[in-house]
Amino acid sequence: MISRLQKRMVIGCVYVAIAAAISFGIYWNSGYRPTCSDGIQNGAEEGLDCGIKACGVACAVPVTPVQIQNIQLVKTPAGDYDFAARIYNPNVEYGIESGVFDIVIINPAGVEALRIARQMFYMLPGQTKYLVAASLKNIPDGASAHVDLKSIEWIHTVGTVSSELTLGRQHFDVGPTDTSFDAVITNNSDFDFDQIDVAVLLLDAKGNSIAVNTTNAQTIPSHTDRYFRVVWPFAVPTGTQVQAFIDTNVFDNSNFLKYHGTQEKFQQFF
Repeated sequence: MISRLQKRMVIGCVYVAIAAAISFGIYWNSGYRPTCSDGIQNGAEEGLDCGIKACGVACAVPVTPVQIQNIQLVKTPAGDYDFAARIYNPNVEYGIESGVFDIVIINPAGVEALRIARQMFYMLPGQTKYLVAASLKNIPDGASAHVDLKSIEWIHTVGTVSSELTLGRQHFDVGPTDTSFDAVITNNSDFDFDQIDVAVLLLDAKGNSIAVNTTNAQTIPSHTDRYFRVVWPFAVPTGTQVQAFIDTNVFDNSNFLKYHGTQEKFQQFF
């Protein structure tokens, strides 16, 4: 025989169940429930508004920050300073369409002495490149430098992205009073580029920077060559090595030459 206490417990459980059902009904009918467009990671989503099981869309690979691997600020024989920073984009599915950084000069006391603001850069997925600046003035002796990344506009890519630029017929010459480097850029792609950027580093036997130089080549049609030459107004020691880097921003639509009123774009990559 059921006791009065047991009856009360059964009735209480029934009331709790009814209250829970009413609360759920109010919640469900309120119109809010996990969706794949609410900007919140909820329900069975594997990420924010994504997941094969929940939304039928795979979640994008998260972006890994740019790595600043080496920074050198060197005084050249001309008395000014050159800056070179090696950076690496570890992302294989994301390029940098546009990036902004400041070069920050630190005096020997550890205090910021100068800030060279709003330097622009771009990068391919998985690329290692140099950020360089030549002939910097008003740098205190014994100063160091670091890179302050201000903003980066990432762009998701599909497949392998390459500018298909190569460097040939390189010639490095050290004279009694100056140093020069010249070479030929070949545009092996099917696109006509408006501008190609060139950075040239002079390195000692240990791989440390002696000086840098920059230039650019403009209006380079598909499958054509372009000659360039850079000069330093001083001689460098015997055994100096040279490294040249060429690059173009394939994510900037204005970098592609116009034909018949339209503008080309690497549409197959992003």
